[in-house]
Order: sequence, then C-alpha cells, then structure tokens
Amino acid sequence: MRRLAAVERIWLAAERLDPESTTVQFVAEGRGELDPVAIEAAVRTAGAAHPGASLWVEGFLHKTYWRQTGAIPPLTVVEAPDWGGRSSSPLLGRLEKPLEVHGGPSCEVLLVRGSRQWVVVRGHHAVMDGVALREILFDIFRALRGEPLAGSVAGPLTTPLIGQQFPQEPRVPRQPERFAAMTGRPEGSDIGRVWLRRTVPVEGSGVLPRLIEAVIGAARKRSEGPWRISVPVDLRRHRPGLRSSANLTGGVEFEGGAEAFAAEEVRRRLADALASGAECRYVTALERIHWLPLGLLEWAGRRMLEKTAARDVHGLSAVVSNLNRQSLQSLAAPGWVPEGLFMIPPGSLQLPLFLSAVGHEGGLELCASAPARLATNGRLEELLTETAQALASGPGLASQLRRLDDEVRRAERDPGGFPDGSDGRESELPDARRR
Repeated sequence: MRRLAAVERIWLAAERLDPESTTVQFVAEGRGELDPVAIEAAVRTAGAAHPGASLWVEGFLHKTYWRQTGAIPPLTVVEAPDWGGRSSSPLLGRLEKPLEVHGGPSCEVLLVRGSRQWVVVRGHHAVMDGVALREILFDIFRALRGEPLAGSVAGPLTTPLIGQQFPQEPRVPRQPERFAAMTGRPEGSDIGRVWLRRTVPVEGSGVLPRLIEAVIGAARKRSEGPWRISVPVDLRRHRPGLRSSANLTGGVEFEGGAEAFAAEEVRRRLADALASGAECRYVTALERIHWLPLGLLEWAGRRMLEKTAARDVHGLSAVVSNLNRQSLQSLAAPGWVPEGLFMIPPGSLQLPLFLSAVGHEGGLELCASAPARLATNGRLEELLTETAQALASGPGLASQLRRLDDEVRRAERDPGGFPDGSDGRESELPDARRR
C-alpha cells in the first residue's frame, strides 16, 4: 500500500466530473490473426509482471491509499468489422467505457478484430501513465514470443518523491483562464469527445518542437491566440533504470503568441526547463492541495469548467505529448505483422486539445482528442490534417523566417557573410522574407 500523490487525487476528482477523461489507451495495430487463447495467456503473464495494473483505491480523505490487489487485467474480444482504427466510433463503445479504481479493473486489455487486429491496453490515469501502458503492451508481445518480460514495480516512488531533489522556487502567480482553443470557439451543444489519427512520414530529430510549431501554425487560422501548451515529461528520466507502472508524469508549459512557438524557440525553452527540473516542480507544487477532499476538488473543477464555457477561453490550449520513437519489431508475434502503434489520449471536456505522437518505422502516429463542441464541422480533422502536412513538408515558415533573420543580422555585421556568398540584398531574399 502507498499514499496517493496529489496529482493522482486530481485525476480521481476529474473522474467525478467526466469519467471518460481519465482513461489512457495504447494501441498496437497489425495484420494477421492473434489467437485469443494465446493472448489471454500472455495478458495473464504480463499482468503478473506489472503489479501497478492491479491497484485499487481504499480509504478516504488523507487516509486514502493505493492497494495492490493482485488482480489480472481482464481480456475482452471485441468484433468491429467496420472500424479502421483511425477515429472514435460508436461501434467501439468499449473504447469510451470508464475504468474503475474502487473495486477494479483499473487496467484492461481488448483484442479488437476487424479489417485488421488491434491490441488495446487501457489504464486509469490516476494509476498509470502512457509510458507504463506502453511497457505493459510490449510485455504482452514478449510473452507471445516466449521471451523474458521486462516487468515493472508499483511503488514506492511517486511524483513528489522524485521531485524533492529539485529545490522549489518562489511561486509565480498563474495567469487566469484566458487562452484560446486550437480549433476556435465552441459551436453547438454536442456532448462527449472525438478523436482522430493520422500517420505522417516524418524523419529526423526534434520532432516535438516541430510538432508544436506545426499545430500552432494550423491554430492561427482559427484564432488569434494567445495559446498555452503543456508538454508532459516522464520523470523516470531522473531515476535511470527505473521501471515503474505508476503515473510518473510531470510537465512544462509554454505560452504566448505564435512567435513563442517557433521550433527553435520551443527547443531552447524546453532544454532550459528540463535542465532546471521544471517538470518536477510542477507536480511537487501540487502537494499543497494534497489534503483537500475530493469533493472540494470536484467543485473547483466544475466552477472552472462553467467559467471557461461561458467565456470561450481556457486555462490551457492543448497538451502535446511525445512518446518517442519505438520499433514495431517489439510488437511482432506468430501469425501477426505489426503495422502501427499509437496512444489514444485521455481527452477532457475542460481541455480543448490533447495531441499524442508516437514514432516508428512507418512514420509518426498523431492522435488528437477534443471535446465534440470544439470539433464540429470537421474542424478537428482540418487541424490535424494541416498539422500533419506541415510536419511532412519540413520546418515551418516561422523557423525558416527566423533563420533568414539570423542570416540578415550576420550579413549586417559581416557583409558577404551569407551562406551563398551574396551580400544580402533584399532582391536576393525569398519572396516570403520580402513579404
């Protein structure tokens, strides 16, 4: 047993407001036939190697704890002949079914059979994060191949314990809810959320800054900003070799107008934040509210939801999460050829956009989730398509203009200093720079 961290309590409060918002899902896609009997045995083996998949909540107020129950994540076979794995669908109501931390299961596995087959590992975000689910998924396929499992531990480390190594800085007042949604103003009265997936042929490094620049470029067509983006950060980086199934995610935030989200600027600011441990201070600061009852946290969340809905502004514009590049060979199994790997984000009615990215040999998998009233008239689809096109075409215009501006300044200091040997006359600059 271990005490809940404050960030885990926030997820339990969020569940009261919006049960679907607390589910994270990692999905393997492939061609072939996976034997349900073999999958069930592999899930049992992997579930036993990841005790964090069997945590349930006990107690109340400041005496609330996680208890390891030893329960194995259940496996359900879902027939979905018309689903293509590219969007949410009423045919797959199982993907919207909330998980349960009071009596379980807090983690489950689906084998979805249709035009392809998908193995979906679903977890409650108060219990585990995307990295933990990804590792459980990989261990299921290791078990299918008869290989040793990597496994993980369920504790005792939590986000505040890792964050203690970084001294707290004076608290900076947080800006009020004043940030724009990526898809513009809410429309209609649709309830619930939708998600969409795109696979982009992207290569090279620095994907996260490029992705943020691309999504801001698409958002500029729908709102004038300013925007605030949160980037989740895996705190396991501070404990080399740690394999934990807990929710060990911190985060850093960026805000401002479009110029603040040029790829080079995001890369610089992200490096500075990680060097100072800013992602740890974010979750450590939340411990100030650890003793607040869940009912009070729920009330505060409801008030925030009502206020942002009335004003069409938000405390956060988007979460952009990069789960890094993985090898599809980790998903190989007898009779089954892996073709995709992606994370369905835990979309929330309070969060205008959650965009996840997972790389593999076939490209970059983007999956975007948004409240239905912010996705109407194809707006989410257009935003995701434009973001994917900008990524596939290379560095965005903002980055190109910034590099050109740097070249102009160097040329002013050193005539003839342009890379092509020119003197930097206006007529020799690209049309975009002249405009």
